[in-house]
Amino acid sequence: SPEAGRILHSLQVENTKIGYVPQSPAMLNESIASNVALGAGEREIDVSRVEYALMKAELLSFVQGLSGGIHSKSGHDGGEMSGGQKQRVTIARAIYNEPQILILDEFTANLDLNTQRRIFENMLDLPQKPTIIAAIHDLSLLKFFNTIIFIDKGSIRAAGPFNKIVEECHDFRAFFSSGGHDASECEALGGRTF
Repeated sequence: SPEAGRILHSLQVENTKIGYVPQSPAMLNESIASNVALGAGEREIDVSRVEYALMKAELLSFVQGLSGGIHSKSGHDGGEMSGGQKQRVTIARAIYNEPQILILDEFTANLDLNTQRRIFENMLDLPQKPTIIAAIHDLSLLKFFNTIIFIDKGSIRAAGPFNKIVEECHDFRAFFSSGGHDASECEALGGRTF
């Protein structure tokens, strides 16, 4: 936990829709639709929004292939689904609520590189154009962000657009070139605003 610091920018969050995708997805033993529209009663679930969110999360064709479609049960803690499928349900959950801010914590850790990129491109194409803040497993996605913060041993070492940080920060260049594997105490966070 932080021991020192200061707030550099205050963010007004009242009445702001925030979507959060955790690294470890949490699932209820309910229908896929209920897991996507978490908190909505069965009668309140907007089926077209569920399907749209599943499409953006690259999961709709899989779900449509299930005998119950979006009404299929996910199983206890998503036990009927793979890790990548559960991850995509949580991505769809965040998209379903049409957030203004999307917070993504290693949101593609259980997905192959092609699926990661397609989902991320789908997020960039959302009509509400949310601000995206992400801790990313696939460092090649950092190129899509207009602001990157490079943290090494708990200290911010560089911040700015990708090309600027690559050019000016040797440690980030080495971190990026290694795919993040040579620096166990480093993190790269991306931010995308429209």
